[in-house]
Amino acid sequence: MSTEESQRHLVGAKIWVDADACPNAIKEILYRVADRIPVMVTLVANQALQIPRSSYIRTVQVPSGFDVADNHIVEESKPGDLVITAGPNSLGRFLTVPLNPDWRDIQSILLAQQQRRMGLYR
Repeated sequence: MSTEESQRHLVGAKIWVDADACPNAIKEILYRVADRIPVMVTLVANQALQIPRSSYIRTVQVPSGFDVADNHIVEESKPGDLVITAGPNSLGRFLTVPLNPDWRDIQSILLAQQQRRMGLYR
């Protein structure tokens, strides 16, 4: 797929990021992508974030708590949006890009979800 075709697929799509656990290197890449494509990138976190000036990058601060950022993303995202998260419970709610390298396949994701429900995984 050419760059032009890729950009057409993102028209109207947004990128949502659970920014509390997102590595800074990934955020930096997303900042460049936001202006280059352009695509709206929304970083959701329970703390204030420093972001570059751009009409395509914004932050949403949510209260601290278990899955609060993920729940906000679930409520606000639309079909076709890309979600980047480290929360295993989010993976079943929408197509996501998991940030945890241990989540290699569906079995490892399901195991992480079960462990989190049992309080063994945060």
